[in-house]
Amino acid sequence: MSENVTNTAATASDQATATTIEIAAHAGTCYGVQRALDMALAAAPQAGESTQVHTLGPLIHNPIVVSELSEAGVGLAENLDDASSGTVIIRAHGVVPQVIDTARKRDLNVVDATCPYVKKVHVAAERLVREGYRVLVVGEPGHPEVEGILGHAGKDAQVVSCAAAVSYTHLRAHETSQDLV
Repeated sequence: MSENVTNTAATASDQATATTIEIAAHAGTCYGVQRALDMALAAAPQAGESTQVHTLGPLIHNPIVVSELSEAGVGLAENLDDASSGTVIIRAHGVVPQVIDTARKRDLNVVDATCPYVKKVHVAAERLVREGYRVLVVGEPGHPEVEGILGHAGKDAQVVSCAAAVSYTHLRAHETSQDLV
């Protein structure tokens, strides 16, 4: 569907520069979120099954979808203590590695629905740490995806809210400020 949005009181000359706004007929989710949703629905208990299935935190930032998953038998666990048995689904944002390790130690079935693009960031952060770099994550402190990245980025990693927030810092973990003079 396409609509021209203009001011009805506009003059003819104004009409020539009017902005056209295209409204999509369908909206959807990105690849990683759709993949996570598909994985969650595939893990949902079938009719008559008593298996417990939970996402670890909301699968995505959409309460309607979280409610629909609940109706399909996929509950919401805020932490691993809330998912004491059955299956736990790691949301598209990913988690720190210790969460998956702990879930497996508790004999939970882990379905890792972390977005593959987010996983690439995890792998890159781990590689940079191995190469001796200190990782700076640009993002919202406390956001689940940022926290997951930090879990792969070593103990010296930092979060900054925007690139402009980075003033003077060294990126090699073994360097001191003297090394950069």
